[in-house]
Amino acid sequence: MNLNTPHIKAFLDGVDLVLNSNTFLLELKADFTDAEKATEEVSEFIRSGAFKNQILKQDLERGWENYHYLGVPDVEGDLFKPNFRIELKELSNEASIDYLRNMLTIEQKESDFYSPYRNQMEKNKAQQLVVNFLHELLLQMNWKLFQLNTDFSYTREEIRNENEMAYFEGDYGSDSATLLVREDGRAFILLTNGLD
Repeated sequence: MNLNTPHIKAFLDGVDLVLNSNTFLLELKADFTDAEKATEEVSEFIRSGAFKNQILKQDLERGWENYHYLGVPDVEGDLFKPNFRIELKELSNEASIDYLRNMLTIEQKESDFYSPYRNQMEKNKAQQLVVNFLHELLLQMNWKLFQLNTDFSYTREEIRNENEMAYFEGDYGSDSATLLVREDGRAFILLTNGLD
């Protein structure tokens, strides 16, 4: 997947700016028709090492180097808790667009998203970014969006030893994990972790 295609990059950069996040978009396979099977596939993806490898690769591609300290090429530790469970909550397509737009506008006050530097976007601009992002990512196929629980991975507050790595921020962070699944079984996990 090319993160630098204009519409994907514009959305990810927008979420980074608004939430003060290091946003990742990871690719995997997941069943479109069976949520229980998709849950198993997401769990396997996280445990397989592909989850961590894609994060480490994008950490460099997007110029952050948060996991690559002092140029050390091998990053030790796991980004998931040993006995985690994945839970999927499906949103309708309309609610999904609202949810993604809210990452950019923070218009729904009851959501988990927060813009610490008040960089939220105007609604029409955010709507266009979301529509363009979905159009490029989903190629006009049927699709589903699921919110995932974020407690499968450590927060920075929970790290206790060198065998653990954190992505999520914990309290007051804009922690989210979102699964988009296309009808052809190609799927994407969108991760956010913004905090001041």
